[in-house]
Amino acid sequence: AKSLISKLTEEKSSAIQLANNLRQEL
Repeated sequence: AKSLISKLTEEKSSAIQLANNLRQEL
């Protein structure tokens, strides 16, 4: 369960970083 949570948090943080990068480009 811990590995699943950590994996989800990592994916979430990476997705947020991608969104921030897209916003800066726009």
